[in-house]
Amino acid sequence: MFGYATFAKRDNIVEIMDRNMILQNDYHGNLVIKLCLFGMLMVVLFACPFCVLPVKDSIEEISCKKGETLSMKANVIWTFVLVSVAVSVALIVPTISDAMTILGATTNSGIGFLLPIHFYLKTQG
Repeated sequence: MFGYATFAKRDNIVEIMDRNMILQNDYHGNLVIKLCLFGMLMVVLFACPFCVLPVKDSIEEISCKKGETLSMKANVIWTFVLVSVAVSVALIVPTISDAMTILGATTNSGIGFLLPIHFYLKTQG
């Protein structure tokens, strides 16, 4: 709806709507659009630690004995590895729709098939 409202009066509306990346369209220097893009950048930038921290906690639980924590060196190395993987995936995947397709293909099978089997086996044993 917002895409249509933004570009409805343009002559090349069909070409604009056929693009996969609407954020790269020409907004003619619209300040509101630039502020929104900057806001999205800030949200993604500040949300990254909230994604890395639980992964590091899981790695810590798997690799360390009970009551131990990762050393400073291991913590820095795992942080660098996780951020590097995230940046690599972001650079390789061309559009958000491809990222959502990959995410759905990998997580739905685990949630729909593997976790129920795991929970059933855990209650039986």
